[in-house]
Amino acid sequence: MSEIEEKHFIKKYGEISEDLIMFLLFIRSKFKNFDSAIVFLSIWNSCKGAIIEGVVESDDMSNKSVSKNIQKKLNEIGRIGTNVMGISRETNIPRTTVARIVVDFKKANLVKRHKGNLVVAENLREFNENTRKYLDKFFMCIKEKYK
Repeated sequence: MSEIEEKHFIKKYGEISEDLIMFLLFIRSKFKNFDSAIVFLSIWNSCKGAIIEGVVESDDMSNKSVSKNIQKKLNEIGRIGTNVMGISRETNIPRTTVARIVVDFKKANLVKRHKGNLVVAENLREFNENTRKYLDKFFMCIKEKYK
């Protein structure tokens, strides 16, 4: 990074640092801890094709309807999802910790087993409703400040 680039970066970082703190506090409050957030995002990422198609192809954007479309897409795709060992390798979170987090997500109907792998479950949309709104606001704020 050149001196000019570094000066530009530090000014922009200073402008967004408070927003970043608020974002991280939001994530921590939503997931209890950052490991849980990372595990959830790893599972979400392993299903993102079905999630995106399920949302984009929905005429009715209610949580119930979109959740149904996402589950339909998960069923149509042959091999999808991830497993505890894969998440552990990807994230460097101990396997036992990942397994414990997954159990909590299953109890909350956020994650389920599908064709042997972990995928997002029916409560995904409802759980993420305020997260979607918060992230959109956060991203727009960053976009505006980081020009």
